This record gives sequence, structure tokens and C-alpha cells, in this order.
Amino acid sequence: MLPHDFPVGQTVSYDFNRWKKEGIGEHIHAIVRTKLRVLLGKDPTPSAAILDSPSVKTTEKGGSVAMTPASR
Repeated sequence: MLPHDFPVGQTVSYDFNRWKKEGIGEHIHAIVRTKLRVLLGKDPTPSAAILDSPSVKTTEKGGSVAMTPASR
């Protein structure tokens, strides 16, 4: 449910999907990230990245026994 001051749900959905398709969210994120890095006194573009693989192995089913439905 949307707050009362938002447009109707179909309009919000349409705009969100259009923005997602056009990459507007990623563009806004990049602008905000760059401005924040500058405010923090860092280089505007990151020079390194940290990649991590999962440290906890899961089951082949992808969840704990409590999360899988009982079979009959």
C-alpha cells in the first residue's frame, strides 16, 4: 500500500519499471556515491573492490530442514 500523497499504484508501478529498465536507479546511485566519496575526502571513483564467496555452506536444497515443506 502506498502513502496517500503518492500517485495511484499503476502510475508508480509504470514509472518504477520504466526507471528500472532505463537504469535510472543505478545512475542516481552512482551520483550519490561519488558525491559522498568527495565529501569524505576520498577519490571520487573507487580504486579497488572486495569480493567474497559465501563462508557458510548450505545444503543442496538451499535451506534448513525447518524451511522445507514436509513430504507425504
